[in-house]
Amino acid sequence: MRKIFSALFLVLSLLICFLLYQSIKEPIAFKNDKELREEAVKNRLKDIRTVQEMFQDVTGKYAHSFDTLLSVVKSDTFTRIRVNGDPDDPSFTGEITFDTIRTKAVIDSVNTLGINLENLRYIPYNNDKEEFDIKAKVIDYENTRQPVVQVGAAYNKFMGRYGASFKRYDNKYDPNQVLKFGDLTKPSVSTSWD
Repeated sequence: MRKIFSALFLVLSLLICFLLYQSIKEPIAFKNDKELREEAVKNRLKDIRTVQEMFQDVTGKYAHSFDTLLSVVKSDTFTRIRVNGDPDDPSFTGEITFDTIRTKAVIDSVNTLGINLENLRYIPYNNDKEEFDIKAKVIDYENTRQPVVQVGAAYNKFMGRYGASFKRYDNKYDPNQVLKFGDLTKPSVSTSWD
């Protein structure tokens, strides 16, 4: 009988050790996985922001869809305005003229930066190939018309098995919170994490 109790005690203590190990392991795995996935999404958003800024340099507004964004980036060129004459020179008496010059292809700048346009629209770590939410419009801001953009993804789109609420490991974690850049209410391309 004593051997049976000893064996049961040994099995029970092994089970308790295993449960204790699991209770420590899971929060660490959550934290590491969250940091890894957040960083990948942030880097992709930075690339999208860079390409959106190039698009805005070419068109004067932001792209409201990835198809529009990629079409312009792959086919258009940057322009440069050359001013002929110097209005600040008191000895200049001629007419000031402006020339629009097409310079470098936008795709060359994208390639130089190493941005992968084929995967730009897709949220990292999302096996369903879901795209980032992208919105752009022109608003009235301080008595002028200003283009605005907002691109982002909610945590539940890229956190995998941690997409549900895991507040027991991180009180600030909200699976519906969005990592994003831009703002639809004012002209800004700042990020939600800075």
